[in-house]
Amino acid sequence: MIPQGHSFVQQFTNGLSLTFSLLLFADQMQIAISWLYSRIMDFLWASKLSQWRLWAFTAILLGFLLAGEVYNQFIPPFEGPDEAQHFAYVTWLSTHRDLPPQGKDAWDTDMEQEASQPPLYYFLASLPMRFAGLSGVRPEYLPNPHYLAPLPHPIPDNENRAIHYVNYRFVAEAWSGFYLARGITRVFGLLLLIGVYGLGRQLKPDFPAMALGAAFFTASIPQVVFLSTMVSNDIPAAALSTLVLWLFAVLLRRDVKRPFLFLSLLTGICLGMAGLTKVSTLGLSIPLLLGYFYIWVSGQWPWQRTVLSGLLLGLGTTAVTGWWFVHNWLTYYSPVGLDTHSYAPWSLNNSGVLVSFTARWIEIVRSFWIALGWGALRPNEWAYTIWFILGGLALLGLILFLVRAGRNRKLTEPVTVFFVIFLVLSILVMSVLLEYWMRQVVAVHGRLLFPAVGAISLLLVLGWHHIHPRLPWLGYGYTFIWALAIPLTLLKPAYTPEYLPKSAKLPATLGWEIWEADKPIMELKQVNVPETAVAGELLPIELCWQAVAETATDYSFLVQIIGPENSLIASRRTYPGHGLIPTSDWLVGREVCETTYVPVPDELEKSLLYQVETTLIDHSSETRLTVINSDDIPLSQPFSGQIKLHASSTTDVKDLASDQPFYLISSEFAPIWQSGEEASLQLSWAVPAHLEKDYQVFVHLRDENGDTLAQGDGPPLAGWYPTSQWTPKEIVVDERIFLVPEDLPAGQYTLITGFYDVETGDRLGNEAIVGQVKVEQSEEAEG
Repeated sequence: MIPQGHSFVQQFTNGLSLTFSLLLFADQMQIAISWLYSRIMDFLWASKLSQWRLWAFTAILLGFLLAGEVYNQFIPPFEGPDEAQHFAYVTWLSTHRDLPPQGKDAWDTDMEQEASQPPLYYFLASLPMRFAGLSGVRPEYLPNPHYLAPLPHPIPDNENRAIHYVNYRFVAEAWSGFYLARGITRVFGLLLLIGVYGLGRQLKPDFPAMALGAAFFTASIPQVVFLSTMVSNDIPAAALSTLVLWLFAVLLRRDVKRPFLFLSLLTGICLGMAGLTKVSTLGLSIPLLLGYFYIWVSGQWPWQRTVLSGLLLGLGTTAVTGWWFVHNWLTYYSPVGLDTHSYAPWSLNNSGVLVSFTARWIEIVRSFWIALGWGALRPNEWAYTIWFILGGLALLGLILFLVRAGRNRKLTEPVTVFFVIFLVLSILVMSVLLEYWMRQVVAVHGRLLFPAVGAISLLLVLGWHHIHPRLPWLGYGYTFIWALAIPLTLLKPAYTPEYLPKSAKLPATLGWEIWEADKPIMELKQVNVPETAVAGELLPIELCWQAVAETATDYSFLVQIIGPENSLIASRRTYPGHGLIPTSDWLVGREVCETTYVPVPDELEKSLLYQVETTLIDHSSETRLTVINSDDIPLSQPFSGQIKLHASSTTDVKDLASDQPFYLISSEFAPIWQSGEEASLQLSWAVPAHLEKDYQVFVHLRDENGDTLAQGDGPPLAGWYPTSQWTPKEIVVDERIFLVPEDLPAGQYTLITGFYDVETGDRLGNEAIVGQVKVEQSEEAEG
């Protein structure tokens, strides 16, 4: 509508202007089609990309696909970060043909927090399911109840977030849709590499090898390969973001033949698609605005053209993604859908904990390179150290590049310098958004920086090159070696169950049978426990077993550390085979030896010889199976071994003579005892050297003539800490109960203690005088 007061001339002028603009846009579309065709041909066949580079880039793409397929074969379903929730979103769209609920209601669905994600990737991933008629078939996600990935351990142990059965890959209808969705992610991985190469060509047109190297480097980042094989929107967001940066870089290059209207609109559409994949990618609008400011200041375009390009870019973005924000606002009063995450258990509003700034950003960098599975499959720390060093060298190289460009502007194009600043700003914007997000929820994940992965790769390569032209090869080679090594070094041990060879015959040193109802289902052949461990350590216990019968129930190993008075010190549950062999799916007759790690608590009051209890339990009903030993005797407490656990803090004697085997360091007791009652007595001992045998403690009450009228003998600490386990110079506190006889006459007595050999009755060393005790007749005894 034209406001009142406008003259006919003004209306006519506006109409001509609109008509001219439409004709101009139509002309631009013609130029655009011609330009796009020529760009595709240039990309494939023109002299700018020589024959060997064409084959090299093709090899990179094919190698990336091959690596992804290898990873895909080693990684079972639902073992990517939130992959079960991502796939639930895909199946929701395939089945319901409508957007999922957000907010609190999202947590009543299998999608949980992922229901608030923009829908583009999930829509595309659902299309193969619809076309193949698989919308009504969905594989079942069964969580591993003993998933322990956050627990540090030297070998993989329950890294699988889901329970996997042997034949899961062969139920075609149930799993085809899942693997098709993974395939869509891999297509986006190829687009990411194409975007990195194209962006590199714009950054340094005279150095095409850098673009090729950056594409190869990106294809070699293990986390990129891993996520490209998962049902996840991380790689699609990275690919579309990189395409946005590439298209905008094309705009920045001076070339009057380029259809700037078409490129502007196409860049906006790609930015909208990125925003419709992951909201954080819209943060790239900030470096794009900086780019327009550069165009205007440098005089590259007239301001009218700059404004028109910016409006078209914004129009393309809004046209693609604006509806989703309006829908969220009208439906949930949350335009970007972040309210859903506030209900997450890891939200800082709930139980989430914000670690220090340094700790979380070190973790961001680590997990940017390798954090497979749900984040716990990682190499040794030295691997990350090398990447940190390489990153530092690249940063130094970029500083040198900018310094040299500032000193001698003739050697470097101003637009190249701006491109570097443009890419750095893209990384900073994504980092700031990630920092904001980590202050809302516990989300210390390097993959959340992947919208800037193309910029990061190119700046790393550029920085290395300005340190030394051959340094990029070190970065390429190191990263590529890790990409090759990961399937066998990390993925296979984590996700492939390991049975012993059929020819192996384990000796049954324990020989227990574990019974389900009226039949044995497992023979527990060996339980190997280390001699000692320290509070706060992971206690490795080797379990060697054989499946002897089928069962329909998935039982768990229960391994517990038991202390005095049946106190529970530590406990661990796991499905057999480190969580990879559910008992309902095991191979009867096959043998397995596995090491189960039991976390010993940090606070352990006493050093004792604790008991190790081992059995099978139904985790859902808490029903323990019956254990029968090699003598066919059912065991009420199936103790399979003993281990000395050192207390978290102990007191030692600095100077201790060696002329006696035992020394009484101190004692505590009441000075008056009542006949017929129990008296508490605390004796603190120390030994100067290791003892080979277990000795008994004797405590005697002697009268003035030296005659023993009462005594209380027994092992120290009620047998929980035999003397053969004592550490030299450690003070061992033995709390004992002394039963005073009812007929003991009242009077003054001397309390004597010492040790003797229970087999021979021989005393060991000198006896020690504890002190004087006055015995009184209790009222019951007097009565």
